[in-house]
Amino acid sequence: MASTLRRARFALTGHSGAELTLIEADGETFVRKRARAPEHSRRLRQQCDKLRQAHAAGISCPAVYRIDDSDGLFSFDMEFVPSDSLAHALISGREPDWGVLLPQITGLTARYHDTAQGDIPASLFLAKLDAIVAGCAVNAAALEDLGRIGAAVAEVKKRDWSGIPASQSHGDLTLENLLVQQDGRVVFIDFDVPEQSSWWLDIAKLFQDLSGHWCLRHLVLGDPEGIEALNAQLAMSRAMARVGSGLTDDLPGGTDRLAPLVAFHLLRTLPYARNPLVVDYVLQRIGAVLDG
Repeated sequence: MASTLRRARFALTGHSGAELTLIEADGETFVRKRARAPEHSRRLRQQCDKLRQAHAAGISCPAVYRIDDSDGLFSFDMEFVPSDSLAHALISGREPDWGVLLPQITGLTARYHDTAQGDIPASLFLAKLDAIVAGCAVNAAALEDLGRIGAAVAEVKKRDWSGIPASQSHGDLTLENLLVQQDGRVVFIDFDVPEQSSWWLDIAKLFQDLSGHWCLRHLVLGDPEGIEALNAQLAMSRAMARVGSGLTDDLPGGTDRLAPLVAFHLLRTLPYARNPLVVDYVLQRIGAVLDG
């Protein structure tokens, strides 16, 4: 009698807009990432290609096993990594070993630093800020705060946008995309293909969570005065105190150059917000970041 092979599927929570499914089949466990609509397939294929290239270059990230676009929706299967995201660990009160963790993160940004060639024109950032305002003007969740959004964009535009190096980058280096295994090894996931690619923007993405508290939005909005939200905010402050200088030491201008980049990342979320409370939260965090 032929043995029965276990087949199981578990939906995972992701933030990229693609479907994520953990699959156990034929003795293999892997994660399938699939476009939700045909128009999303091209970008997902680019992300898959970038992940493959990173893995081939020796960066600690999941291996890609298979790709498929036979039904018009691009998908790829990748290695399943048992781990916890750095965001979840900090929110849950688990302090990581920064002595092990930080060199792995700075090692990645240093690797991208070495690929820098020329600068990104400041005009591209200013044009993107204008596009953010236009996107918010057709987003129902942002309509009541268009004045505040315009004021925030105007303030960010005043900052120095010159000399930002163009380089290879992870593209979405948030705390949610850093998986920490039990031995302290970091696995980087969800490589993205941004409009502007720079190792500076990778560092700013980390601070989008550390100082901008983006990864805390649902927790804080659910119960702003609750002990879990307060502890999570304290955890981000502690983490920033532990790793801040290590991440910004090589950034010319330090925190003065970092703040508008963090605000830029936060502003980019607003055209896609579906809750006015999220818009208000992001604008509050932008104010806190720019005020230092």
